[in-house]
Amino acid sequence: MVKFNKEGIESIRNKIDSEELKTIGRLKKTSFTRERKMGFTKLMKYILNKKGLTTSMEINNFYNDINEEENISNQSLLDQRLKLKPEVFIALNTNYLKLFYQERKEEVKLYKGYLLKAIDGSDFEILNTKKAKKTYVTVGTKVTDKANTIARATISACYDILNKYIIEGFISSYRTSENKSSLEHLKHDQEITKNYKSIYIMDRGYISIEFMLSCIKNNSKFLIRLDSKAYEKERSKIKSKDEYINLEYTNNRLKRRHYQSEEIRLYAKEIKSSKLRIVS
Repeated sequence: MVKFNKEGIESIRNKIDSEELKTIGRLKKTSFTRERKMGFTKLMKYILNKKGLTTSMEINNFYNDINEEENISNQSLLDQRLKLKPEVFIALNTNYLKLFYQERKEEVKLYKGYLLKAIDGSDFEILNTKKAKKTYVTVGTKVTDKANTIARATISACYDILNKYIIEGFISSYRTSENKSSLEHLKHDQEITKNYKSIYIMDRGYISIEFMLSCIKNNSKFLIRLDSKAYEKERSKIKSKDEYINLEYTNNRLKRRHYQSEEIRLYAKEIKSSKLRIVS
């Protein structure tokens, strides 16, 4: 892993110097078209090398590290940062992970031939501005008391347990359903870890026929904790602590409101049932 980290960091350096990343990172077409004291490449390196100090100290340390005597004011730095599109960091991270999973296969740790991916999320408070409240969701003691509401959001992540990488993470509106988040992960993380088989591990809030069907269709496996009321009819027939059930896709389970993808709903209708293992 240490060997790859060196190569991975070198790939980040090369990517930062590329016109391709600069194009992705421009908030506007006119951003970073002229060379300044803190152009695109320097700005990216500055941000990625920050150590949590004051802005003035960070600026001084950065210019000392690159052996340049010129400097930039805090306000000028802020102006440059406002030109930067946040998606540039997602692109940079995706490039790093693709290099690892697709070109360093001998270093990728697997469990019986599978990547182990844990999906989980959390709610948290964000900057309490008007824009944040409009973009996400506000909560408060009283719905009518808008003055005392606070902005909140939900974060979800798909984490490779053995290789210790967050394959994908995103922020969405407060209390976005875990089912919706897990399906987004399933769709996007395949771009990075294609050609690998996966086992998805999740808590009880993620149980969803659509997610399980999506995994089955894509030749992936899943381990999901069940709450006491999930699939009671099928579980009532179990006589041991480790047994297979036949989960039938009844008319009620095929209703459109249960699915985000019509393709998956039709797939359920076609196969009619799935053989699933339940362990108590």
